[in-house]
Amino acid sequence: MNGYFQLITSKGGTSMRLIPETDGGEPIRVNEVSNYLKFLRIPFNIKLLNEGIEKHEDTIVPLSQENHCPEQEMCLITASEDRMHATVRFYAPSDDGAVMGFDEIRNEITRNKIVFGILQENIDAFLANREYCRDYELAVGQNAISGKDSQIEYLFSTDVQSKPKLNEDGSVDFFNLSMINHCKKGDVLAKLHPELRGEPGTTIYGENIAPPSFEKKILKFGKNVAISEDKTILTAEKDGHVELEDDRVCVSDIFEVDNVDTSTGNIEFEGSVHIKGNICENYRVKAHGNVVVGGVVEGAYVETDGDIIISRGMNGMDKGFLKAKGNIVSKFLENTTAQAGGYIETECILHSKVTAGDEVIVTGKRAFVTGGYVTAANRITARTLGSQMAAVTTLEVGVNPVLKQRYTQLQKETAELQGALKQIEPVVQSTLLKLKQGVKLTPEQVKYVQTLSATSTAHKKQIEENLKEMDDLSSQFDSTSEACVVVSGVAYPGTKIIVSDISLTLKQQYQYCRFKRVRGDVKSEPI
Repeated sequence: MNGYFQLITSKGGTSMRLIPETDGGEPIRVNEVSNYLKFLRIPFNIKLLNEGIEKHEDTIVPLSQENHCPEQEMCLITASEDRMHATVRFYAPSDDGAVMGFDEIRNEITRNKIVFGILQENIDAFLANREYCRDYELAVGQNAISGKDSQIEYLFSTDVQSKPKLNEDGSVDFFNLSMINHCKKGDVLAKLHPELRGEPGTTIYGENIAPPSFEKKILKFGKNVAISEDKTILTAEKDGHVELEDDRVCVSDIFEVDNVDTSTGNIEFEGSVHIKGNICENYRVKAHGNVVVGGVVEGAYVETDGDIIISRGMNGMDKGFLKAKGNIVSKFLENTTAQAGGYIETECILHSKVTAGDEVIVTGKRAFVTGGYVTAANRITARTLGSQMAAVTTLEVGVNPVLKQRYTQLQKETAELQGALKQIEPVVQSTLLKLKQGVKLTPEQVKYVQTLSATSTAHKKQIEENLKEMDDLSSQFDSTSEACVVVSGVAYPGTKIIVSDISLTLKQQYQYCRFKRVRGDVKSEPI
């Protein structure tokens, strides 16, 4: 219990009784006693008050010989600066003074204009057991409840700064940077988590406290993106690449970069790829649409389900590879392997392996094919074939390169199967002979022979299927009777021309002619 004081007015003169604290309570504070006496305008000696308090025992300190009227019980209400808390401190009545009742305490609260959050239980506790010079919590305001900002959750990487990965051996992988955010039609790209509104608060004086403001965001989107009816979900309307453009979610089926190099790494994309500059050595580009290159392609790998267009040509450095299910158009092809399901068009081909499912068109000011191997199903057109230095140059038409590649593959596979049969058959036949002679075999030997027999049967069946497919392919080879190689300039000696598996190696120069198959031979005719 805290120490407290009581005014004595009933025994002649006026004095102050000082009751010390008990059980670890707070001691009497001299400034509190002096403020009380100043409020009542009773003279006192501060030195005597201090001496009485320091005794820590029930002490009476004289104040004045004059009689003072009785004083009733008092309370002091104090509010916090933020107007959210109030405490009440009670002071004992004089020895002949009256105590405060509930109504009087309520009147004091009203006089202090406190109207909200009054703790009635604390008032009741005081009335049941009066303790003086102790702070009772009187009222507590209600804090405003903060809301929550709305949040946008992007379900793709928004980090445009691609960083190279560290390999297990400590080297840095600059090729696979994973900078493309692939998406499929119907994929969820972003979600909006709506804001939560806060609730207002109230001070002990009944004043309204507005909740903190919150940020309300909306989903922004651009092309090829749909938003749900409740405006909270964005989905892709087509396959492609998703990215943020000025906080707008956009999907494009065309992926654009300046160059394919250490800044991008390898590119693999569902749509088309447009490269403003170059594809550097050793990098790979794979696409399901078209690949358009504004600069040059060095010793790189490019594969697409559509067309490949290279504005300034390709130097494959003997390792570059172009593969298109559609067409290939390039300024030049040098030391390159190029395969197209359709046609290939270029201004020159130098020491390259070029394969086209339809035709190869070499046109322009130079329009030469020098060195390498060029094949097309229907037609090869060029101004110059070979060179004065007799560079080894082979041109083949009349056979679909894809079909011929399959035919060659079947030939190799069939030869391997036949070779395996030559090794299996003697073992199987020898074992069957032993069985006829009554020789008993171990279970392991029986199992081994059974495996060889099954393998032999499978090989024979596969050989039969391969031979049938090869016959079908051969009939298609013979059907390409209009295939030809057209020279609008000069074909130099040493150039080899193949038309439907019939070959001709030029022994002299040919000019302005067409090479085609005529009754089992390759002949030239003027154009």
